[in-house]
Amino acid sequence: MEEDAQETIYQTILKQSHTETFKREEESRRWFRQKATEVSKNKTVPTKIILEKEHVPAIKNIKQVGSLFLYNYAPKHKKTLDYYDTFPIVFPFKMVTQGFYGLNLHYLPAPYRAIFMDNMYSLLNSKDMEKDTTRLSKMTYSILESRRNLRFFKPCIHMYLHKNIRSKIAFIPPKEWELALFLPIQRFQKKSENVVWKESKAIIKQGIR
Repeated sequence: MEEDAQETIYQTILKQSHTETFKREEESRRWFRQKATEVSKNKTVPTKIILEKEHVPAIKNIKQVGSLFLYNYAPKHKKTLDYYDTFPIVFPFKMVTQGFYGLNLHYLPAPYRAIFMDNMYSLLNSKDMEKDTTRLSKMTYSILESRRNLRFFKPCIHMYLHKNIRSKIAFIPPKEWELALFLPIQRFQKKSENVVWKESKAIIKQGIR
């Protein structure tokens, strides 16, 4: 029974959303966030979400700026890092030869994540969240740094190497961003999520990386 709950939890919330009527886009976002935060961490398995191809089709590599991806990751320098997330959920914003720079929103506690994501919607290339081509195409480092309402980005920036991705890569459709971003699927190593989030808030407060 426990295994069935793990396999269907993402799909269940999506199905529940189909029975809801939302007057505004903001209501939809709030609903997904509430449902996602109600989910127990012990019943949420990141690898199950990655394998649910019907909802988050897997791709072979990451080349697109501004889309949302989830995968299992083993950092090259994990032995010397203070902490790291083995299941990052990332918006890439700059491609480089061996990988990409991206924003892993798991480094923000849920309230900060919600505020930051609301402000990030201004960087969309389209407001139609039903299209898989909708993405944060206007996102660049200079934009993130120049806008005060996007200042929460600093603790989220990380570089990811293609060769260190240890699973299939799940492309999260834009219409499912709110659900995926607020599911408790972060898996921090070496330090607890509360310690990581405390340090992230300190970075934001100091205005330095």
